[in-house]
Amino acid sequence: MKKIIIALIMVLGLVGCTMDMPPEPGSPSAPLGKATTLYEGYGSPLDVYNNYKEIFALSPSEIEIKEGGESVKYNIHLEQEDGFIYKYGYYYTKSGWKQFKFDESGVLGSNWIKNEADQTLELRRDNFIVGKNYVVTYSCKKYNGEWKCGCTEIDGAKSCGYWMLRIVNIKEKHDLPPEPQNIPVGIPQSSISLDLRDYYDMFINNGFFEGYLVIGRNAPTADTIAMTNIALGMQKHAVTKQTICGPNAREIVVDNGDGTYTTKREGCIYNEKINPIPSTANIFDNEANRNMDVISVGNPCNNALTSEIVGSTDCNYLLDKNKIGVIVGREFNGHKQIAIYGSNEQNTIEITRRVQNDLQMSGSEFYFY
Repeated sequence: MKKIIIALIMVLGLVGCTMDMPPEPGSPSAPLGKATTLYEGYGSPLDVYNNYKEIFALSPSEIEIKEGGESVKYNIHLEQEDGFIYKYGYYYTKSGWKQFKFDESGVLGSNWIKNEADQTLELRRDNFIVGKNYVVTYSCKKYNGEWKCGCTEIDGAKSCGYWMLRIVNIKEKHDLPPEPQNIPVGIPQSSISLDLRDYYDMFINNGFFEGYLVIGRNAPTADTIAMTNIALGMQKHAVTKQTICGPNAREIVVDNGDGTYTTKREGCIYNEKINPIPSTANIFDNEANRNMDVISVGNPCNNALTSEIVGSTDCNYLLDKNKIGVIVGREFNGHKQIAIYGSNEQNTIEITRRVQNDLQMSGSEFYFY
């Protein structure tokens, strides 16, 4: 008799446990794609009734595959103390939702797993997409005697009965070339080459120097001496020719003895007026810019404008052991720009001394040896 009573109690207990299960959900059917903090029609993976403790997690949530990769793998983990986890979940594919199953046994043979569940999905290419991949699960727990399943909270209002949603972001790594390692140096050259053949005349207009003579603000003394050489050489060309004729001046024709004749004027005096280069033409590199006509003295390390003109911060750019100096001619947005520097301070003085003496040059880069 005692055994019968115990058996009845066990049966009643089992029936009671079976009846105290949460209601099973239907299949997920809400549309995907409208995202704010949460996805509309889906529940939060956090317990909004228990300080937002995480219930549902995916690991990893970011997956990178090789181009054309055929499979991905990720883990699905649910944990809710004193909660019930639905035995089935779904992942989204190109053809719609597909079901998966947790391996843990359900309580009393039901579809509800107590407290915790895990599953690892390994999906072939036709079951995932490059981009966002959605996974939904369902979990319930009683609060104040009511089942709270797949809940969310928006603007302080809680609602339940949703599939909880998580996202796995799958990225495809393409076989691309390596990115450049060297950063660009100097200003991009939208300039064009400037022939140095006309060096002495390109800054002279009607006998007056028009342009700027530029050295670095922190340039060595040698650059100041070198700039003096450049200024003296240019000054020889900054002149206005004058002809003064007396009242009895006349033109005569002279036989050159080779069948040609030259017309000369007698009674005239020919003179040249020097037009001094103004002191305002002398400026530092931090006062100059590419929208000026300039002669810039000093290497790219000592003169920032030289660096911009030649497009490098290398102190000996364009020079090697056989070249002691260089003159570079560029035209930038219609402005004439010359950079002059030597391989060392003494050579900078030396090459500018040569330029001072009406050196004949050609090309856009003239080297000194």
